[in-house]
Amino acid sequence: MAQSYPNNPVYNFVLAYSFKGDVNVQRLEKAIRIVLQKQTILNTVIVSEGDKIEHRLNPNPVQVDIV
Repeated sequence: MAQSYPNNPVYNFVLAYSFKGDVNVQRLEKAIRIVLQKQTILNTVIVSEGDKIEHRLNPNPVQVDIV
């Protein structure tokens, strides 16, 4: 989409959460990995070949850093 609209930031999406209290980091990481594995749309890329645009599974799965 960025190729179709090169100066439009609407497709850039950044999200951060802040938790109060204790967080079980191992469980949080595991839950995020499960969601990423089950929801393949989150590991999909849009590929443009000539005049054709299609969705493909990302060969490099998304990595989430918990800091």
